[in-house]
Amino acid sequence: MATPTLDRSADAANTVSSHVVGVMVEAALRAGADKEQLARLLGQDPALLSDDALRISTLKVSRLWELLDAFRAALYATLPDSGGDGVRLEKVARALRLGERTLQRRLAEHGTGWRTELETLRRDTALALLRDPAVPVRVVALRLGYRDHRVLARAFRRWTGQSPAGFRRSLVR
Repeated sequence: MATPTLDRSADAANTVSSHVVGVMVEAALRAGADKEQLARLLGQDPALLSDDALRISTLKVSRLWELLDAFRAALYATLPDSGGDGVRLEKVARALRLGERTLQRRLAEHGTGWRTELETLRRDTALALLRDPAVPVRVVALRLGYRDHRVLARAFRRWTGQSPAGFRRSLVR
């Protein structure tokens, strides 16, 4: 009997593996791969892969990516509504009509997580907003769901190695 730790490691490896295959299938579909190429990518004999099985496989991959895109859009939409209360998982899950745990599980299927996606969105949005010198740093902090501009400054330093003001100064040079 496997130990719970080994089971979790195997589950994590399977999640990462299915994520990598999903990324590869998505890229192949966008590049116009045919049935034989997709079958090889899925590790199946092209002769044994029916059109229905191929459609189901590609549909599953497509739905996973649609969920991730919808999640990112919902997460972005909740940033201005956070009003200093912080961005909450339950708010984004509710917008997607999913339970919190289900959302976390689906993100894990993509090889990502709530905190990773939130930090990535905040970093990218901060970089974009700070390029406009007319937007005060305090406004940027509130827009990203931070209660205080000092929290933004610490996060921004972690992301880029410089302060928001230093970033703006570097753009002028």
